[in-house]
Amino acid sequence: MEDIITSLNDTRSYRVITLANGLTALLISDHKVRAPSSRHSSSSPNSSQRVSHEQLSVAEETPKDNGCAVSCLPLPPKISIASSIANYITERKYEDVSHDNKSLGPDVSAGRSYSPDSLLPLSDEGSSDESASDDEDASGPGSEMEGNSDTESGHPSQSESKPLNTKKDKMAAAALCVGVGSFHEPKHLQGLAHFLEHMVFMGSEKYPRENYFDAFLNKYGGSDNAYTECEKTVYKMEVHQKHLGRALDIFANFFVAPLIKEESMERELQAIDNEFQLVLPSDSCRHQQLLGSIAHEAHPMRKFMWGNTKSLKEVPLIEGVDAHAALRSFFEENYSPELMTLAVQSKHSLDDLEQMVSKIFSAIPKRTATSKLTGFLPHEPFPLEQFTKLYKVQPVKKVNNLSVTWALPSLLHEYMTKPLEYISYVVGHEGAGSILAYLREKSWALSLVAGNEGTGFHHNSTCSLFNVTISLTEDGLKHIGEVLTAVFGFLAMVQRKGPIESIFNEIRTVSDNNFRWCEEESPLDYVERLCSNMQLYPPEHYLLGETCLFEYDPAIIQNCLDMLVPQKANIMIISCRYQKQGICTLKEPYLETQYCVQDIPQEWTSAWANLTPDPYFDVPQPNKYIATDFSLKEEADYQSELPVQVRETGCYRLWYKKDTKFNVPKACIYFQLISPVMYMSPENAVLMDLLGDILLQNMSEETNAAVCASLDFSISVHENGLTIRVIGFNEKLPVLFDVILHHLANFEVKQELFDNLKKHLHKRYYNDFMKPSRLSTDTRFSILHQCHWSHIEKRTIIKDVTVSSLLSFVKLFKNHLFVEGLVHGNMTSSEAISLAELVVNKLDCKPLPSCMIPEARVMKIPHGNYYCRVASFNLEDPNSVIVNYYQLGPGDVSRHVLVELMINFMEEPCFDTLRTKSQLGYDVNCSNRNTNGIAGFTVSVSCSAEKFTCTYVDQQIEAFLCMFAKKMTELTQEEFSTQVSSLVKQKNCSDLYLQEESDRHWQEIVSFDYLFDRLHREIEFLKNLSLDKFKNFCKILLPLDHRAEPLRRKLSIQIVGYGEAAIAESKPFGSLSLEASSSTSVDVQDSSVNRALSFERCIEHMHHVHPWKQPKQSPEQNGNDDSSSEDITYLLQFLESAVKIGDSTFIGDVTLFKRQLPVYPFVRVDS
Repeated sequence: MEDIITSLNDTRSYRVITLANGLTALLISDHKVRAPSSRHSSSSPNSSQRVSHEQLSVAEETPKDNGCAVSCLPLPPKISIASSIANYITERKYEDVSHDNKSLGPDVSAGRSYSPDSLLPLSDEGSSDESASDDEDASGPGSEMEGNSDTESGHPSQSESKPLNTKKDKMAAAALCVGVGSFHEPKHLQGLAHFLEHMVFMGSEKYPRENYFDAFLNKYGGSDNAYTECEKTVYKMEVHQKHLGRALDIFANFFVAPLIKEESMERELQAIDNEFQLVLPSDSCRHQQLLGSIAHEAHPMRKFMWGNTKSLKEVPLIEGVDAHAALRSFFEENYSPELMTLAVQSKHSLDDLEQMVSKIFSAIPKRTATSKLTGFLPHEPFPLEQFTKLYKVQPVKKVNNLSVTWALPSLLHEYMTKPLEYISYVVGHEGAGSILAYLREKSWALSLVAGNEGTGFHHNSTCSLFNVTISLTEDGLKHIGEVLTAVFGFLAMVQRKGPIESIFNEIRTVSDNNFRWCEEESPLDYVERLCSNMQLYPPEHYLLGETCLFEYDPAIIQNCLDMLVPQKANIMIISCRYQKQGICTLKEPYLETQYCVQDIPQEWTSAWANLTPDPYFDVPQPNKYIATDFSLKEEADYQSELPVQVRETGCYRLWYKKDTKFNVPKACIYFQLISPVMYMSPENAVLMDLLGDILLQNMSEETNAAVCASLDFSISVHENGLTIRVIGFNEKLPVLFDVILHHLANFEVKQELFDNLKKHLHKRYYNDFMKPSRLSTDTRFSILHQCHWSHIEKRTIIKDVTVSSLLSFVKLFKNHLFVEGLVHGNMTSSEAISLAELVVNKLDCKPLPSCMIPEARVMKIPHGNYYCRVASFNLEDPNSVIVNYYQLGPGDVSRHVLVELMINFMEEPCFDTLRTKSQLGYDVNCSNRNTNGIAGFTVSVSCSAEKFTCTYVDQQIEAFLCMFAKKMTELTQEEFSTQVSSLVKQKNCSDLYLQEESDRHWQEIVSFDYLFDRLHREIEFLKNLSLDKFKNFCKILLPLDHRAEPLRRKLSIQIVGYGEAAIAESKPFGSLSLEASSSTSVDVQDSSVNRALSFERCIEHMHHVHPWKQPKQSPEQNGNDDSSSEDITYLLQFLESAVKIGDSTFIGDVTLFKRQLPVYPFVRVDS
């Protein structure tokens, strides 16, 4: 076996073993303490730009006779930082991650975050703080939906400070990859592989209780998850080090002898169906399924891989197929250890890990498995006569995108050269001479992404897809033929020039630098990634096979380039225009995407027959941002473990920390431009959003090269102003930072660009409130925050803003600034001060009185139960979202920790009760909330509006909380001590990489708390916390009978989806209601009153008053011009229950409701 190539920047030890049953395991021991970096030659300014693989650490082969392993290798390591090329390979996402935290910073903001990869998304899809189910870029069944962001979950936040002088711990983690996925399932049971992934975790012969594993992991601070891909299924878990052995035994027994009980199938099938309901409104999932439907009948890409009740229950019943027997058969035929790869990381020694893994996982019996795809597989996945057509697709969201796709032979085996990375780099670059620069100059496009998405659907053993997706302007949509000609013309230019070795070497240098100076990632993410790598690469390349380029092979690259011709391209135009035109008469059967298929116009094909590339086109120029100096700097003046304030003037305050822990030539530079103008009006909020959009567009040609060199930056808009964040190799960071400041200081915008971005932002606001989870968050913030401008308000305002008003706003903004910054990493204090002075001088900052610095304040919810129920704006989304928020009041360190501890107790029973047993929905979670210093918690459920009413779900949440309150009164000292110890260990986990530490320090700064030793204080509080004190706290927060408790402050946000049960149980606010007893709770789900208002009558009524007023001009008068929708004013349609239930109070107007509420004083957590 070849020696394994590892990075020099890793202290972990590795060993590969192959068990007698055929399972291959990678053992990772991280018991070593990170030693200070020496100033070796590879770190010097004169070192070679490229670190060759020969210079990297190589593990020696040391076979051992352990009685069960064929071979054993000790290794040292690698951490994966994705290649900069991934910026082009993966779809860019616009993220509006609005957190409750009192943070107005880049990562936890109450507004927008812009970055080169998120500003102008092609799908306008992103993730929400409410749930990972909001992430519509999930590309397959079982895509992980793990709950809330760290800042709002029951787990320690990345934004929290670590304790001082305390031994830091890490979680232990394991992940097992089975080389079988959805491609391998039988055609008559589509979704079976995904279904099996769910059923495997439902108990084993040795540990038969269904939720035993979840309960065990929750008790010891761990978690687990799984997902199904096209050709693999991955299971993963993490737990505290001390309990790894037991956790592995439970984990392994799922593959030794899972129960797969027939009585559990129906319940878990509901979870599958609930998950399917969540992807129904996802445009990215719809696009994938539509593309798959074009494949040959016999090809596995044509399968419906998510699965639902129809494919896994109804169809099998009709065809006489025993689904339970099929599940067991699929497991026995495919889950054999020789198809399994396992990665385990902990602080145990390699010998101890080997003994543990060998004993436990050798129990998995060999089965008659084959991972080969059975049946006839065509040479090409798509029939050319159907693939090379023009598809017009009607999206859920307001987008205008052009997608061009080619199906190439599988390139998995060409990982040494990675030809598509080279092509995506050249085609996707945004500098002078690029496709995007050309299209932007003509005002036809806003963004472009080129490459392979890297998912199992796009990159598998049957083919590799190459895609170019362009976000079009309205004018670009009118010139679609010319846009396509530009794309094909650029490709023709690249084909004629052929591969250029200097460009390949630049890409390779960047990936080598990332590998050489890689930083750690979480053990759970690391083992998950490596167990998948083990399926693809030989052992010597387990650690770097996915990111590094090894060999320049121009023939392979040219061969791939030559296949990217118009005659082999699939063209899809995804446009919101098509709904009005009524041309999309076909419907994809599973996700119900409406589309039509046309021949490509003759005039287009004629233009492409003899392409003459535009003389403007050129390949990327040499990249000036690639780092060459990796020396580690010395700091003479400041050697603190925590950030220190090194300078404060009337214009700025600067915090600084020299890194002495990670010892990498990197730095994190954060500067917040605080201004009171954001609070003044919703118009100012819109103008700030436009400023962020336009800044990214203006400087993209210059900054794109920095992104390609693995420098990261973002511009975050929030209610306090603007945050600039720059991260990466420190040598070139000041250059990038200066470029950003220059464009801000000399801000200008052309009318055409302004109009295009204004229209795009107008659509994006619409897409934001079209998503129920985002609408829920926006509505909750509108009530809780003293000042919050919703997406609906901003969409109404945006039509009135002009270039003149934007330029006036920018001037006002720059004239009223206070700057606060943090510089952390491999930079000196003098360099940090120079950066702060650069900001002040470039922007010509003047002192801002402290009384003008905005203070975010929160409304005080009255005692009682308040409901804000509104109708979803998305008529195609059958999901309701219910978020019950319970407000506690101003929080100090101890109060926030008490809520967090309570949530740690609550997580597992909440999931087990509401999701597993009650089957309310796939997305169920509970979270502690720190809303600008005000403590509270939420219980959230996303459910099918066809099956459940909002009132029923709310009652189930309340019933669970009453049950949980009783459980807390019976809490034993042992249970309490175990959970406290687990939380202490979580908070004691060390930072894994430089940015993680920077982010939590920055959180303290933007929240104005400055508690850099927060975790130390929290740990000390937990160590002294008594069981009685915790029980008393829970008794106050969780009364045994919520109906008899007059002191609770509950706000329930309910977004009603378009399903019969939820709609029929609701009525417009203020209309006549049906009477019901107010003394007892009514189970609306089972009561006949949920049919009191017919579904048809409710829909008809809502269409008259919701969700818009009549447009000034009808769509018919405007023909096919989508701009007519800009005249539509959207309004929240407030609803209430059709029956009077208990003491509930429904809110019919947010503004009127807030006028009655007191406001909490500004909270600064300082103890």
